[in-house]
Amino acid sequence: MSDYQEIHQYDTGTQFIFTVKEHGAPKDISDATVIKILFYFKNKSHIIVDGQFLTDGTDGLVSYITGANDITVVGDAWGQVYYETPTGKTYSSKGKFIVKDNIATVT
Repeated sequence: MSDYQEIHQYDTGTQFIFTVKEHGAPKDISDATVIKILFYFKNKSHIIVDGQFLTDGTDGLVSYITGANDITVVGDAWGQVYYETPTGKTYSSKGKFIVKDNIATVT
């Protein structure tokens, strides 16, 4: 998972970039037919969203841009890639990030 300066509760348009690795090196997942991003939050809630290749998948890079109500829980959170290829279904390692609170919520 990429490093982020700051992620705040209710941010939209934040791009998450994950690198799927095998033995420490980026894995070619260009034959993936399904890509999901799983987000798990400290209150034990989770969301599952559609991910996409950042480039062509040969570099293992997968991305997701947050939408409304994706990131709602302040505190520790984790992201993980799930993908399906013709040879199997695989989960990546988890990446941790912190969701910071806001002074107020603007509607």
